[in-house]
Amino acid sequence: MPGRDDNELQRLTAVDGLFFGGCIDGLSKMPLIARLLLSRPHPNDVHSRPFGLLQQKTSIDRYLVYCKRFLYYCLNVLYLDEGALAKEHSFRFKRGQRAGLEQLWARLQDEEQSGKALEVGIL
Repeated sequence: MPGRDDNELQRLTAVDGLFFGGCIDGLSKMPLIARLLLSRPHPNDVHSRPFGLLQQKTSIDRYLVYCKRFLYYCLNVLYLDEGALAKEHSFRFKRGQRAGLEQLWARLQDEEQSGKALEVGIL
């Protein structure tokens, strides 16, 4: 989680609940046919049971903490080049992942963006 001196990560913390909450709340607003299609691995098959949340709220909250920690970790190691990242942390970003994280980092560094503008930019 962000430390006191991590201004960018503190800004992300201020809006991450809106981002993750919006994703979860979006499931309940999704049309039934979309949720039926999402529950099948085959793109043209419809399942009899719609896609939805399978865990209790406490489990979802716990998994969200894991996701947030991983996102903060990724942003903390983003400055490393590919070789150093692989050597020191034993993983690599794919090109699209690195580009998306760099874009997010740039938005977080722009202190002129309000929290609402930052939220819209992330979503």
